[in-house]
Amino acid sequence: MTNQNYLVWALILALFTQCSAIGSGQNSDELNNTELSSLALLAVASSLPELRGTWRDSNNNTFTVVQGSTTWLALVNNIQFSFSATQTIRSYNNSVRRYFYECTAQTGFGCTVGTFGAVQWTISGSTLAVCEYHSNQASLTAAQAGDTSAVNPSNLTSGCEGFAWSNYTRISF
Repeated sequence: MTNQNYLVWALILALFTQCSAIGSGQNSDELNNTELSSLALLAVASSLPELRGTWRDSNNNTFTVVQGSTTWLALVNNIQFSFSATQTIRSYNNSVRRYFYECTAQTGFGCTVGTFGAVQWTISGSTLAVCEYHSNQASLTAAQAGDTSAVNPSNLTSGCEGFAWSNYTRISF
């Protein structure tokens, strides 16, 4: 189910709740608008990437997920190894904690512009761990077909295709 579908279903649920209240004789003016607003906000929040915001690692490198004019962007700024990349997120799923991107800008060796990749993430409290497990693919379909068998979110030390996951701490939403 796409993220937009979650919003549609939440709004249908809110409408059903309102119609049920009216049908049961409850005055629609007395309907709990706070509950309806909360449902709508929950629907919008669940349609946002869970990893949105700015994150920083122990070397002052940053990983930022922000909404651009038409899509979400992951901005990787690694001052430690002098590279940066803009990953335009083409698809994401909060349930399985994956996103698929197209590299749309880079400096240094951040990524190859025009290629696609896949990223798995996990969040625990204010800590984000990221594993880019499939990169430099010719198409979004190829990135989405990437093998995830060597990606283990319960092993952050070596569960990213034999390497450690990149760990960040949230600094802002």
